[in-house]
Amino acid sequence: MDRTGLVQRLGLRARRAIRRIGMACASLLAAAMISACADKQADAPAPKPPPPVVSILVAEAGTATLERSYPARVRAVDEVEVRAQVSGILRERRYEEGASVKAGAALFEIDPAPYEARLAQAEAERERARANLRQAQREWQRMESLFKTNTVSARQHDEARSAMELAQAALGNTEAARRTAAIDVGYTRVLAPIGGVTGLQAVSPGNLVEAGTLLTTIRQLDPVHAHFSVSEADALVQRRQFGFVGAAGPNRPRARILLPDGTVHEAEGEIDYMAANVDSQTGTVQVRAVFPNPQGVLVPGQFVRIAVLGLTLADAIVVPPKSVVEGPLGPSVYVVDEGNVARTRPVKLGAITEQGQAIAEGLQAGERIVVDGIGSVKPGEEVREGPPAAGDASSGAAGSTR
Repeated sequence: MDRTGLVQRLGLRARRAIRRIGMACASLLAAAMISACADKQADAPAPKPPPPVVSILVAEAGTATLERSYPARVRAVDEVEVRAQVSGILRERRYEEGASVKAGAALFEIDPAPYEARLAQAEAERERARANLRQAQREWQRMESLFKTNTVSARQHDEARSAMELAQAALGNTEAARRTAAIDVGYTRVLAPIGGVTGLQAVSPGNLVEAGTLLTTIRQLDPVHAHFSVSEADALVQRRQFGFVGAAGPNRPRARILLPDGTVHEAEGEIDYMAANVDSQTGTVQVRAVFPNPQGVLVPGQFVRIAVLGLTLADAIVVPPKSVVEGPLGPSVYVVDEGNVARTRPVKLGAITEQGQAIAEGLQAGERIVVDGIGSVKPGEEVREGPPAAGDASSGAAGSTR
């Protein structure tokens, strides 16, 4: 190889080496620039997300209607156990079991013969006592006239008077015995003490019954009572609105019964009694309502639901139940201030009304609360009013948002 070719080959190798060194330097320079840019991007603050969109309700005070329904048990207004008042053989039953009877109707007859004999004996004793009294009165009249002429002594005069008084007492005793015998004869006819529906006979005719033996029962079914319990808060609302403790006055709450088959009882009733104490074990108050029952649809022992009508809360602040957040410290709502910042406000819940959840304490009229979009709200952060996103689990149609 000549000198010229050798120089050309060495120059070609040198240029290739320089090209590789340049490419490596360029790569290093690009990597350094990219790393510097990444460091600058890491040091730059992240963009602030937009405030969540929520629907807001302005709290207002007004009259709210309470909707109250309670489990209740039907009871007869009057329920009487018919028992024998004298001993004897039960001769016959004079009523149809399960039929309605009027007060005073004959139900059973006990053999009256022994009691009729005792009555006759008592009447005879009374007649003898009357005869003795008449004799004593005649004797007293003679002694009285003789005493005035000093014909008899004072002792004889006093003895005649005492004999007459004893005869009067004896007559009174026989009169009482005669009345007792007559009453016993009357008790041999067992009469219905009240009007109502009769039960089954407890003793068959022909058996010997003693005084006090249960014969049947009678239940008055028109009207009937419904007994139920209300919470202490509900009882307070009724006492405040209708102004009664114990027996209800003329302004009585109305009530409606829902039957087990889902139908409503045809006639409305009214509450006529509320206990004057709170049960210390259950925290409830016993209440009673009376209902007309002309068709006998309601029967004692039946379980029904009773709705108390006409209950209202005056100047109540009512919010949608979904706006109340239950937390470890109790219920709260998100109140939005003038700067549109949502803050947690603990509240005390009142009664559930037809319009929503009443707030007893913690919220004032005119304050704004979050209703929909609560899931995206953080305390102390700004919110924006508007229709919340459809994907918000806590979003919903706000019935009274502004």
